[in-house]
Amino acid sequence: MKKIDRLITKAFLGPFLVTFFIALFVLVMQLLWKYIDDLVGKGLELTVIAELIFYWTTTLVPMALPIAILLSSIMTFGGLGERYELVAVKAAGISLMRFMTPLIFIAFLVAGVAFAFSNYVLPWSNKKAMVLLASINTKRPAFGIDEGVFYDGIDGYTIRVGQKDTDSGNMKDILIYDHTGDRRESTTVLVADSGRMYTAQQGQLLIFKLFNGKQYEEIEPNLKEEDPLFKQRRTYFKEYELSFDLSSFGFKVIDEGRLRNNYKVMSLARLKERLDTMQNQIDRQPKVFFRQMQPYLSLKNDSIFTKSKAPPTWEQNDTLLAGYGLAVNDQYRITSRALNEIRNVRTFLSSSESNRRNKRRSFVKASIEYHRKFTLSLACVVLFFIGAPLGAIIRKGGLGMPMVVAIIFFIIWHILSEIGRKLADDAVLTPFQGMWMSLFILLPIGIFLSYKAMNDSPIFTSEMYSKIWSKLKFWGKTKTADA
Repeated sequence: MKKIDRLITKAFLGPFLVTFFIALFVLVMQLLWKYIDDLVGKGLELTVIAELIFYWTTTLVPMALPIAILLSSIMTFGGLGERYELVAVKAAGISLMRFMTPLIFIAFLVAGVAFAFSNYVLPWSNKKAMVLLASINTKRPAFGIDEGVFYDGIDGYTIRVGQKDTDSGNMKDILIYDHTGDRRESTTVLVADSGRMYTAQQGQLLIFKLFNGKQYEEIEPNLKEEDPLFKQRRTYFKEYELSFDLSSFGFKVIDEGRLRNNYKVMSLARLKERLDTMQNQIDRQPKVFFRQMQPYLSLKNDSIFTKSKAPPTWEQNDTLLAGYGLAVNDQYRITSRALNEIRNVRTFLSSSESNRRNKRRSFVKASIEYHRKFTLSLACVVLFFIGAPLGAIIRKGGLGMPMVVAIIFFIIWHILSEIGRKLADDAVLTPFQGMWMSLFILLPIGIFLSYKAMNDSPIFTSEMYSKIWSKLKFWGKTKTADA
């Protein structure tokens, strides 16, 4: 390796590693802030939280690499330009593209690492993170009942407390709905003027001791009766004790097999296999639809129509069936059958359309994850060809101006990526068009900036904008004088 290649490589690797860990830290903190409500008040061990943060960190590596490439390339070439090292290199007859060659190889190498990480490590870390987060969500707080809010954290019960003293556990204006019966609706309601909440058996039981209240219990009526009565049992009490088992609210890791069909935990090979399977199902769906529709299209004639060999006679105000000389009962039976067939066809069409939409949506979601593995990797290369020329043009190093420019272009890339994903998810664009849209837009910008940097075009200098403003003012004065 020549000295100039070692020079540019050393100048790049330091900022790249620093910006990578900074970007990774910021992304992890953003995700942690998003899920902070699910973690606070759970009584989780530090090892569980540290494990979750570790999985989150690994899932964000493919996102942090493009940011690090963009920012470090701007810092590197901006610093070299600020110290006039780029001028010395060009004066020696070395072109900017030749000077960038080692970093181009590094950018492609980072893209390859990002792709391998997305294909092999990311599915594993996504699965672990989702399993752990779902397990944390099942661990509900025992004292998460707020004043005036309906709390359904205890399975089978809904509780509302008017006033609550957190220190003593005393409560007032208590309302409890019991949903633990066989019927879906609440058949038992407890209303109490006051009460107290405390735990027993080392926190395994949560006990509500209610005072001066009523219990309303609905008695299921006999629906076989002609006019069933809805009866209710009302019970008054001075003291009532209700206990809940909290042993099931502890932290338990759920089964990872529940996520085996999630597209975010699949490798590229599994996604390709799933996409081929779903495409075959979508292609066969019209044939299956018409085969299932055939019984409705070829209904046999009712035997009633063959009772009379005489042709139908029509009179004024006759119905269609009355013209065949059919009895009223036969007319009613045929009409009922026709209505039932219409309802069946409508239900079948609705079900088929819903099934088609669901399969199509699943295919789009799997395709989005398939293309994401490529776009996140190649974004490293595209953003490098934006960052390196920008650094050579603005000629500012450090974390000031380069940081601002890098954030602007990263936001543009991220917004374009999200817009493309949303358009693909809504079937406005194909998954390929939606997921590759951001790169297709930014790649010409990178080529344009590289061309301007190689020709020393001052597109980001204040002198250029001053000249443009002067020309506009002069053009405006000329127009005024002509008028």
